[in-house]
Amino acid sequence: MKSPNSSTWQRLRLLLAATLLATLANTAWAAVGQFQFVSGDVRITSPDGRERQAQKGGEINEGESVISARGATAQLRMTDGGIIAIRQETQMRIDEYKFNGQEDGSERSFFSLVKGGFRSITGTVGKLHKENYRIKTPSATIGIRGTDSETTHVPTDARLPGVPAGTYNRVNTGATVVNGTLVHPNQVAYTPNLNTAGVLLPKMPPIFEPPKTSAKPAPQKTENKSETTTAPTETAASSGTAPTPTTDATTETPPPPPPPPAATAVVLASAALPPPPPPTTAVVGSTASTSGVTSTGGVYPAPIGYGGVGGDISWRTECPFAGACYTGWLSGGGSVVLEANTNRSILLDGGGFPVLIATSDTTGSMQYTAGTASLLDSGQTAAAGTTVRWGRYVGADSFVDNDGTRDPLVMNLMWAESSLSYTQAQAALASVTTPVNFNLVSAAGTVIDDLNNVYHLASGSLQVASGGANITLQVITDTVATRSWDLTYQSTSGALSQFYQATATTGPSGIPLIAGSIKINGATVATTVKGNASGIFIGSTATGALASFSANALPAAGLTSGAALSGTALLVR
Repeated sequence: MKSPNSSTWQRLRLLLAATLLATLANTAWAAVGQFQFVSGDVRITSPDGRERQAQKGGEINEGESVISARGATAQLRMTDGGIIAIRQETQMRIDEYKFNGQEDGSERSFFSLVKGGFRSITGTVGKLHKENYRIKTPSATIGIRGTDSETTHVPTDARLPGVPAGTYNRVNTGATVVNGTLVHPNQVAYTPNLNTAGVLLPKMPPIFEPPKTSAKPAPQKTENKSETTTAPTETAASSGTAPTPTTDATTETPPPPPPPPAATAVVLASAALPPPPPPTTAVVGSTASTSGVTSTGGVYPAPIGYGGVGGDISWRTECPFAGACYTGWLSGGGSVVLEANTNRSILLDGGGFPVLIATSDTTGSMQYTAGTASLLDSGQTAAAGTTVRWGRYVGADSFVDNDGTRDPLVMNLMWAESSLSYTQAQAALASVTTPVNFNLVSAAGTVIDDLNNVYHLASGSLQVASGGANITLQVITDTVATRSWDLTYQSTSGALSQFYQATATTGPSGIPLIAGSIKINGATVATTVKGNASGIFIGSTATGALASFSANALPAAGLTSGAALSGTALLVR
């Protein structure tokens, strides 16, 4: 028997080394999806730089990148049922993907897109744990709210006529948040860099095609008359874009597999992706509590006396008008002060902003979890002997009350490190014998409407009568995108308790809106506006106040889908 020569041994060693590397890679990276469709030159690159050709039925692993050449497209089905349709000339990576078949909050679905684009239809991860689904590009961080959306990143060297470099995100159904900007169906947001909020574009850019029809094409006969196949509406090779994603429910026969790539296949230029981010977890889970919590990981319980106001705009069904129930964007708000021996909890982050607010009493319960939402337009100032902070959360958060669980479009918050409880405010205002006026602190607070317009208060005031028996709040916004609001809230019965929402027997009430209007281009378009205001007092003698306010209008001339407003304000005397 002959001994193998040195070249044979060398080949065997290389083969063993390759086998070992493949084994190690397979144990380190778990398969997270399978290719349902591949057309043209689509390649997969592993974290260690190894490359293989994508094939129909082939798997892709966590940490791997997908690179498509000109005219090439592919479609992935993820293990949670989600669909990723990859466009031509795209480079994207699956940074982190976890789905063990159980909906326990440990799911993750994080992607990076360095150039090109893909359409994403979320599966279980994006539908049940929206805070754990994210897309990152060189110029955007995109949060997903259980949706069908398309993301495209145009690099600076692309030189596409009429298409500036940056990230574009189009929503087909659901919603996304692009650098803090909420994007609704049939809208496109654009941002040139990570430091710029997404801007809603007035028209669809040419990089997006009109939606494909969902109707199934008629079957066509093949040369073998005993068989039929279904012709696709448009081949990826001819359109240059990803096919409309399909699901298991469809009965269409997928296109035949593409021919193998030619020997002269295009080699894409190297575009280095940033290193994979570390595993990310929402700051506070939906069941978090302050019970036994210490200051670990930058999250700690708020002290007694910490209090504030807040208001959200959410998509829900309510009956804010007599005899008129309405489904759409609606706003509301309330106030809370931490007191001893009450069932209230507030968790703060390292900056002193709340990331969990939970209350429960005889009228019901409420819990707000900031999750991974972005805190925007935040600020702080000293007022009435304490520190007041404000901001608005936009993104993957959660609000739960007696009406159920919802994802706010926005949550406006304003908080004071030291505030007066309802009982303390009663005592402080008992000595007030003549009406006291509180003036607006300019540039403090946040105000936003259902169209994601960000306002500032042009004027505002709070008047408190003797002993707090009458409280009147007036706010007027500036004009943004042709809209402005003029609102007056007043209560003469149990004014202080309504302001604090402290003694209501049927649930939070607040001070009712008695006069409100919306103007568009200076002309009043809606005079039937409903809402409420609430607040707390700060300073040992009630020398300051925090207020939140909401307003809702039914559809009217110039308001085809109604309107909603939510805001916070700081006032001092």
